[in-house]
Amino acid sequence: MAPPLTQSSPLEARFTTRPPCPLSATIAHRGLRIPRAPAVHRGRAHEQDPWSINATTWTTRSTTTIAASAHATLRGWAVGYAGSGVRMFEPAVPRPDEASLPTALQVEVTGACNLSCQMCLVSYRPRLGRSAHMSLSSLRSLLDDLPSLREVTLQGLGEPLLVRDLEAMVREASSRGIRVGLNTNGTLLTAAKSQALIAAGLDWLHVSVDGACQETFAAIRVGGHLDTVLNHLRQLLLVRAELGVNRPRVQMNTVVMRRNASELDALVDLAADVGVDRLWIQGLSHDFADVEGDETFVAIRGWTAQQQLEDEQLDALLADAARRARDLGLDLRLPDAPDTRAPRTAGEPGCDWPWRSAYVGYDGTVQPCCMVMGHERGVLGNIHEQPLSSIWRSAEYERLRDGLRSEHDPPEICRGCAVYRHRF
Repeated sequence: MAPPLTQSSPLEARFTTRPPCPLSATIAHRGLRIPRAPAVHRGRAHEQDPWSINATTWTTRSTTTIAASAHATLRGWAVGYAGSGVRMFEPAVPRPDEASLPTALQVEVTGACNLSCQMCLVSYRPRLGRSAHMSLSSLRSLLDDLPSLREVTLQGLGEPLLVRDLEAMVREASSRGIRVGLNTNGTLLTAAKSQALIAAGLDWLHVSVDGACQETFAAIRVGGHLDTVLNHLRQLLLVRAELGVNRPRVQMNTVVMRRNASELDALVDLAADVGVDRLWIQGLSHDFADVEGDETFVAIRGWTAQQQLEDEQLDALLADAARRARDLGLDLRLPDAPDTRAPRTAGEPGCDWPWRSAYVGYDGTVQPCCMVMGHERGVLGNIHEQPLSSIWRSAEYERLRDGLRSEHDPPEICRGCAVYRHRF
């Protein structure tokens, strides 16, 4: 375990006693390089995949500095797409009709996973088998119920590549004109799987890499092998290039914590070398301070408290990562900075998830979002008992929305959330 932070020691030494792993140990050869203009973005977790429409029509604001006005620029900012009428970044203040039906959905297609990641509740509970999955017919019924959907993410606590019907699920959403993507730990992302997902119509794919060397990677993503994941990432990019397509857009995701803080610059180098379209750096999702009496939540809460970085320390690391990304021409997304947060206006919710999106577990459980973690928290209903369209309009959902409009008394489950605190 890393030693406590001190004020007197150099930045890197404050996070770990180990020297940063040499990049040469990770980068065995040059990856597929993709030319791009450098861009650094501050943003919130609900900014879904920005490449959900053809990348040639995507407009963004590249930055050369992380200015104090960055969040004021991005807050409520919409990315427009030529001829589509779609806005990926929904306005922060919902319109009166926005809660009519969700336009985005996150579906946990399985509760099973082949790794034991330390920041995930899966590691602290009995393992679920492959039978803990959502059926293709259930997904079809869910999509039938919500004609408003523009975007679906097939991912939850489990590893989606374990699902036998995953390609059929991607194809089902894609055939309806719904943009579809997923997050994966990358361990099962073979070249054959990459080809099948591309053929099914996958729009984006995010791969989690939380260490620049095997020691750190394996300590966080227990059971994983960094070289395997990187080889799979390079294969995916090669397959995409050989097919002459620009889908899926490929993003590398990194959760920054004390355990990997000294490797953040190396992770930026690694993302640029592999050739991913973007690196997304995020904080730990929740402090779980609202949960008592459940030993699994107590355990993950203790681990999170040990690994959580203070705002000042985190922002120093992110500033260094931003400079390095600009030098390499790497598109980089960072969490918001506390001092760039625009003040909320009267009636503006602290989080707009419940106005535009919902989370559905593999067993049909409906929750406000993926940040809740655990099927017993924040439950709003079950799609096997009531259509999501009805749950969405329920009095319980409205109470949640009303609570998020309160500046001083938000729902208890939201107070420790990194999205609500603009630190994700």
